[in-house]
Amino acid sequence: MTPTGTNGSGGEDVQRGSSGPSNATDPEVWRAYWASVADSGRRRQVDLAAADPLGRWLVAEAPVLVEDHDIDPQDLHVDPDAAFAAAREGFEALVADRDLPDHGDDRYGYESLPVHLTAVGRVDSGTFALRDPVADANTLVTLDGATVVGDASRRQEAAVLTYRCPRGHETPVCQPLLRTWSVETCGEADCDRDVVPDDARTRPRTVARFTVDGPDGALPCVAVGRYAVDEFDRLAAADRIHLTGVVRLLVDANGELEPTCEVVAAEPVAP
Repeated sequence: MTPTGTNGSGGEDVQRGSSGPSNATDPEVWRAYWASVADSGRRRQVDLAAADPLGRWLVAEAPVLVEDHDIDPQDLHVDPDAAFAAAREGFEALVADRDLPDHGDDRYGYESLPVHLTAVGRVDSGTFALRDPVADANTLVTLDGATVVGDASRRQEAAVLTYRCPRGHETPVCQPLLRTWSVETCGEADCDRDVVPDDARTRPRTVARFTVDGPDGALPCVAVGRYAVDEFDRLAAADRIHLTGVVRLLVDANGELEPTCEVVAAEPVAP
């Protein structure tokens, strides 16, 4: 979920992608979907996300996308990064079209806005089932009834870091969820001065972490948005959860792969 536009790892991970255009990666299709949400009883989530893309989130329902907007579940599965990038672009277009109150800060836009996709299992559960964290990396997957291992935690982390050069130019850097990015020189085209962090311009977000028992052992999970804020207490108290996410293959200092799941949706299993 671009490093920040797709919430991707920004590091060494396996890349997959579908060939050719599809509705799943068409910003106009997503703009129409968000318009239908805004015109329904869920208008509040649209207004909140428009005004605070670092603190709020969007929720998309997979069955509605498939049935009403002709989105192929396979395209969501194969290239979730492109789909979520289109979802954010379509949402930004809707904000502009309807002149909604926005975040008022074009230094980071909607690149880090979490997009949660729910009820994926209702459209094609067999396609999405996680079988091998390495082979299924960078695809949208589900893990039903996963046992939670250990305690969940959450904390504030940087969503945007801003660097400043001696001339006063600001270079904002949206942070991917699983890594920290930095820059050394000014981002202005006509300036190559060294930069230093401007801590007063750091923009935070709430990040939750927990671990589940995956098909190949413990699978660390990282969540933002709804599942780090409103739903965190429910997840922290759960013994098992239904999980939807994208597994990233992080690489440690020794070159060993560390599969880690970026959470797209999570629901505690009823006792």
